[in-house]
Amino acid sequence: MSNPSSASETFVVEDAILSYPHLFQPQQVNGQGQPKFSAALLVKEATAKVIYEKAQALAAAHFKNGEQQNPKFMWPVSAAKDKQNYANNPRLANLFVVNTKASADYPPQVVDENRQPVLDRGKVYAGCEVAAGIRLYTYNNMGNIGIGVGLSAIMKTGDGEPLGGDSVDAKSLFANVNASPNGAPAPETASNPFGQGSQEAEPGMPTPPFLQ
Repeated sequence: MSNPSSASETFVVEDAILSYPHLFQPQQVNGQGQPKFSAALLVKEATAKVIYEKAQALAAAHFKNGEQQNPKFMWPVSAAKDKQNYANNPRLANLFVVNTKASADYPPQVVDENRQPVLDRGKVYAGCEVAAGIRLYTYNNMGNIGIGVGLSAIMKTGDGEPLGGDSVDAKSLFANVNASPNGAPAPETASNPFGQGSQEAEPGMPTPPFLQ
């Protein structure tokens, strides 16, 4: 029989780097379960220690049979250097990861530097700097036990190098693309349907199955 969950008060984490943000549209995790809002926060060691200490206090108050001593007990903070996606990035390797989520019924508030709702979703991206309102909670369900992190709000505090590849300047990318005057797509050419700069397949190269 599982214990009913318990939760801490919401508190603010500052000076975090945002990663894997799903803040405007809930998504399933690995294609399973109910869709949720989520984001990973990359924080410095001092912040990670505060979160871990709060998690320890919550676990001690809630779990009365020493469940937190189980090696499979899940704590809310992990080292970025142990994660393949972060280990090779000098900006992130010495930080710590806090995975947060919110149910589809309670989307997190997302505000800008002026504490106004973000209207341009592209302004909040993986790699930008944020503060976050989070809340720790306990869970014990179907063999999964630990401390989770609920996400209440995100405030963008600054820009940073985007994670997950270089950003694209659409104006430069499409500089040589000519649009039809009436807004309809420009006609394709027989020799080069992909526009200037593309090349035909080299002789002897097989045709991809989806083009046969």
